[in-house]
Amino acid sequence: NMVDLGMESSLQADCLRLRDLVKSRIESLFHGKGEEILLGLLLGDKAELSDEVENVFLKSGSLHLLTVSGFHFSMMAAGLFACFQLLQFNPKLCAAFSLPFLMVLLLMEGATVSVQRAAVMTTLAFLAMILERDNDGLNSWGAALLVVLLPEPLRMFSESFLLSFSAVLGILLIAAILRKEGTRLLAVTREGSLSYRILSRAIDIIAVSLSANMLTAPF
Repeated sequence: NMVDLGMESSLQADCLRLRDLVKSRIESLFHGKGEEILLGLLLGDKAELSDEVENVFLKSGSLHLLTVSGFHFSMMAAGLFACFQLLQFNPKLCAAFSLPFLMVLLLMEGATVSVQRAAVMTTLAFLAMILERDNDGLNSWGAALLVVLLPEPLRMFSESFLLSFSAVLGILLIAAILRKEGTRLLAVTREGSLSYRILSRAIDIIAVSLSANMLTAPF
């Protein structure tokens, strides 16, 4: 109804004002000292990013950290959770306190397809933690699919939709298989050693990257 629409519009306007406030504070506190990088990391705002800095991130393969995306949203949500952990809250309280901030973060970053997908999946993961239930990645992926497509079914033909949902589906279906195969390499190292931890982390990163690329390659 009109009241609900007005409340939603007001909330979004408040979140945008908060975004502008955060941006202005960052610019005033860090002017000339990396504020463009901080704006990208916190808000996904690349407007102030110089070509030189952008090329550095591009060549390192980490430019996605400075753009509004599902990955960026997930990293911000994880950061929120970690902040509450630093306050010595238990995981259920960390998840509960993080949930309201997810809506603010969603409206601040802009509800793109990938951000909506990440918001739904992260919300369900936090709710599962609060309710002490198992979080099924495929069920969360399906719920996000419905939330994104029900208001606008033609989104299924957009490149952003295909890339975002295909990448996550690939991770959910294939990453564990690749990781299991990769763990055979760990036999040559001693469990718990530095080389074991480094190799294990490298296997995880490669498995996630390959699994995502396998399903997004056709697009």
